[in-house]
Amino acid sequence: MKRCHLCRWDEGHHDNSCPEIVSDKPRALEDHQRGWGAGRAGKSLPSSESAAYRLGWVGGTIALEEAENGHDPRFNS
Repeated sequence: MKRCHLCRWDEGHHDNSCPEIVSDKPRALEDHQRGWGAGRAGKSLPSSESAAYRLGWVGGTIALEEAENGHDPRFNS
């Protein structure tokens, strides 16, 4: 099963805000990375950010929770 590394959707499908399918991919990727970093750092989600930022923030928040719970991605099953 193939999964998008940005939006985590399966089988070649993407979230509407996934940087892989938007028209301005470089900016969307930058926003996604900033959002991921903010979510991973435990920062709150600003309401004025782009959809790609929000998608990244959610992923970063999940990564933070996994780290706090002792999840090690090297042993992901």
